[in-house]
Amino acid sequence: MLPKSGKVRFLAGVVLSVVALALSGCPSGEKKAAEPATHAKAASKPKAKAAAKSDAKPSAKSAAKSDLDSIIDKELNVGKEMDADKEPNADKEPNADKEPEPDSLEDAIAKGKAQVDVERKKEEEQEEQEKLRDLGKPLVKQPEDLVRLHPDQPVWIDRAKRHVVLVGEVCRAGYPLEFFATYSNRSYEAVMAINVTPEIVHAGLLAVGAVPGHPVQFQPEFVPPTGTEIAIEVRWKEGDRVRSSPAQQWIRNIQTKKTLESNWVFAGSMFVADEETGKRQYLANSGELICVLNLPTAMLDLPIRSYAALESRLFEAHAEKLPPERTPVTVLLKPILPGKEDAVRSGEAAKPDEGATGEESDKAAAPSREAETDNGNARQEGKAAGQ
Repeated sequence: MLPKSGKVRFLAGVVLSVVALALSGCPSGEKKAAEPATHAKAASKPKAKAAAKSDAKPSAKSAAKSDLDSIIDKELNVGKEMDADKEPNADKEPNADKEPEPDSLEDAIAKGKAQVDVERKKEEEQEEQEKLRDLGKPLVKQPEDLVRLHPDQPVWIDRAKRHVVLVGEVCRAGYPLEFFATYSNRSYEAVMAINVTPEIVHAGLLAVGAVPGHPVQFQPEFVPPTGTEIAIEVRWKEGDRVRSSPAQQWIRNIQTKKTLESNWVFAGSMFVADEETGKRQYLANSGELICVLNLPTAMLDLPIRSYAALESRLFEAHAEKLPPERTPVTVLLKPILPGKEDAVRSGEAAKPDEGATGEESDKAAAPSREAETDNGNARQEGKAAGQ
């Protein structure tokens, strides 16, 4: 298709060509028109020529005009079709490439809040579904002696032994670990899923004598988390037998493949006031229950440097040591209080009168005794790092 300026020039050329053709074709037309008259009588020849001349000239001009009109009409129609094709595209193409106008700040905030509400609703629905799953009673000798801290959540304290007791289930982490235990909706980076609000566990640890320290600090220099040292024992059923192990046995170093050698500390996370309501919020309630990498929001954390970046994480689940996925597990948080260090570290909770039997109970005691020296070294390293 020609552009409009080219089309005009083309039409002008066609007009001139047709006119020239018409003018130059007159003698030829006369000759052709006169040829049939040569067979007439000589007396009528001038008359025939005059008739031929009068007939031929109008015929050539008429043909020229007809050809010109036909060409002009054709080009005009083509031009209309070309314009009809271009006009919609002229409207669409700029719009097709045009970026949508950005939302205003108010619209962006509203959309963000709506998305957060949708995600929160999904999480709440998932948590409600998990609550419906009955994980059974905690695996202790006398569960009736435990004091329940929440009517719906599986969390108790043992006043006599000064333990906090939780019930959760085994999960299979798909990534290097961030947690030993957290909510179900974050358990893809954990060994266990425990649907208990960390703030309630914090209160339980206070009730049995543990003292919170402070979470990890990164600025102006690294300072490891502090607080009462917490030994963690896990118990689960294997057939009719109750098995027991230190929680460290379920975690190993990604590079060295060695079992975790440190206990946790009661870092205590932190409370902050909501700017709008003034209500205090416990930051670990987002899921930082028992961590294996250093987080400023952790309730329980390791007193060693453990990086948060995915490519730098230190620990992974020791899959060979774990019970099958979704196995109910009782978790005992045992503060190492003055006068109780030896009892806890020697595997007190694995004694037969607690119900833990078999080879696993012996293994539970041995690593705990070995861990005493390692934990002492870890504490010394933590103090050195904090100086």
